[in-house]
Amino acid sequence: MASASANKRRRAETESGRGGQRNTNTVDYEKYCNLILKVIDEFDTRFCDFKEEKNELDLFSHPFSIKVETVRDEFQMELIELQNNKDLKDAYKDVELLELYKKYMNIEVYTHLCKHAMKYFSLFGSTYICEQFFSRMKHVKSEQRHRLKDEHLTDTLRISSSTIKADIDQLCKNKQCQVSH
Repeated sequence: MASASANKRRRAETESGRGGQRNTNTVDYEKYCNLILKVIDEFDTRFCDFKEEKNELDLFSHPFSIKVETVRDEFQMELIELQNNKDLKDAYKDVELLELYKKYMNIEVYTHLCKHAMKYFSLFGSTYICEQFFSRMKHVKSEQRHRLKDEHLTDTLRISSSTIKADIDQLCKNKQCQVSH
């Protein structure tokens, strides 16, 4: 009993603070400011590549508005020719970027620009595929949660991410039933 009353007394002292004054919780702003500064530094470190790639991305996505003198030498002549081509400028306004590079820009004339565009299209294409895959996995896991084991998840994801359509009727016709002996 003595220890229970001592615990109550300690708890009361802690809640009310020393000397009977109420303990007020204050926010340690300096601690949070330092934490935010560390996060900012970490972002600057991790994403510094994006700052370096900004000009390359602008060349890819806005070839008609980027200044010629800001791009690397191997792109400059092609970019001047591109920016002075009225038909391509009109196409740029009317069609999606992929279609512009694919259908309107001649790879023999714009060799460096087209190769540069392929690099960035492949980058975004793989990101899109990855996002699609995780979306499918989330859907499969929520729908089949009670029956799903790791090997079933792998098989289900392989089927759901395949672009090949199964011909169920043909598969059933090819299936041989078990024959009794």
